[in-house]
Amino acid sequence: MKSLVGQRYALSLLQAADAATENMIRADFETISATLSESRQLQSMLRSPVVKSADKAAVLRQIFEGKISPKTMQMLELLVRKGRGEFIPDVITEFNRLLDKRDGIIDVNVRSAVAMDGAEQLDLAKKLEAMTGKKVRLNMSVQQDLIGGFTARIGDTVIDGSIKQKLAQLRERFKTGALN
Repeated sequence: MKSLVGQRYALSLLQAADAATENMIRADFETISATLSESRQLQSMLRSPVVKSADKAAVLRQIFEGKISPKTMQMLELLVRKGRGEFIPDVITEFNRLLDKRDGIIDVNVRSAVAMDGAEQLDLAKKLEAMTGKKVRLNMSVQQDLIGGFTARIGDTVIDGSIKQKLAQLRERFKTGALN
């Protein structure tokens, strides 16, 4: 879910960053996201109104110092100092979304009956890029009940090339007697 706070800080951060800094921040944000997703205690501490901002900043410094850039660390400390520590994940999400939007990158969730190798993924990505006119980032998962083929979700659009779907269509044609 998008938050207005996350959008505002992410937009400010993006406007203040140059290309090299953007890549550095994105890499730092991956580290921060991974750490936050692994630690419920850290998430709770950032949300807690009882923990003082200075203590939150000290904890973040202790965890991330030397692992992320000083600029990103300053941004984390600013968020905490302003009482916005709980919005760090939102800022990360929005920053990445804004970069992707600017760069014309879309996420495509692909489910396949069996794991696709690198060449198959590359071929699929090229076809989806040609179809959408944008760069594609594939998020792959295996769903064995598809029997064969794949489904791809691009925003609200689903491309269903699975055997399961083809069998369902054939079943419908049998029911309606439209096999001729």
